Amino acid sequence: MKQNFQLFVFSIVMFAMTGCAGGSGSTDKNKAPEWISKAGLYDDIIIGVGIGEGLSEQKAKSQADLNGRKRIAETIQTQIKSLTTNFMEEAGTIDEKSKTAAAQEYFQEITQSITDVLVKGAAVEEYWPPYGEKTDNLIKFYAKVVFKKEALADEFKKKVQSDIAEKRIKAVKASAEDALKALDKAIGKWEQSPN
Repeated sequence: MKQNFQLFVFSIVMFAMTGCAGGSGSTDKNKAPEWISKAGLYDDIIIGVGIGEGLSEQKAKSQADLNGRKRIAETIQTQIKSLTTNFMEEAGTIDEKSKTAAAQEYFQEITQSITDVLVKGAAVEEYWPPYGEKTDNLIKFYAKVVFKKEALADEFKKKVQSDIAEKRIKAVKASAEDALKALDKAIGKWEQSPN
């Protein structure tokens, strides 16, 4: 009986020491971080996840960085479209048909220039797994590329303010002062929108 009790206590101690791992030997260090499957827009940042493979760690990380920046660019373009639509709704246009056409035209004009500027400000925050995932002679990494949402709003505002001053935005019926107020309101609406 005493021997069974000691075996029972030993089993409990071992179970507690292994962290209830169930004998699998896996640890949280080996588990993929949440950001790998949940890239996109968060409260104050945009996360782009890139995957890279190469014969060397440097090449794999470089490819993952590049692909993460592409994902950031895609998200930025989507958010610029949303901001542009919000602005055109707030600023008002001559009529509904011209509103849609003007928003699309303006969106096309500014998207690439803003995206190019902003993607340069994105930074790799983390690579996973820390030493890469090796398969045959290739090594694979995931890169977590982050960008501050505030920088997007600031760059968009700077561009639109400049375009309002130079009267480049077609179909907006508001005066420059009213258009700037509409811009602030549109950015506020976008910042409050669910991600």
